[in-house]
Amino acid sequence: PKGVMIEHGSLLNLCYWHNSTYEVVDSDHSTRYAGFGFDASVWELFPYLIKGACIHIIGEDLRYDVDLLNSYFESEGITISFLPTQLFEQFIKLDNSSLRILLTGGDKLKRFSPVS
Repeated sequence: PKGVMIEHGSLLNLCYWHNSTYEVVDSDHSTRYAGFGFDASVWELFPYLIKGACIHIIGEDLRYDVDLLNSYFESEGITISFLPTQLFEQFIKLDNSSLRILLTGGDKLKRFSPVS
């Protein structure tokens, strides 16, 4: 993304750290929400590819409708996802039983739900 060259070793370190920290397994279902020009897109693809997990590409019809996106997550059994901060803050107000990890970034959080 953004024309920055990344050494393969650095990418592998990111993938191994991510998969270890979030205990990613081959039965996980993740999403690719970010555009390819956003650095989060690297994080949304490579850790899951090397683990053999399933990646769901989020289409334009779901991107900005938080209720529809949540329904999709539930019906497809999405277990790990990254959402931009503004969408994340809307999403955490909803009931969701499929996700075990929801990541965010890009802006300062104004709302959050502490882990219990």
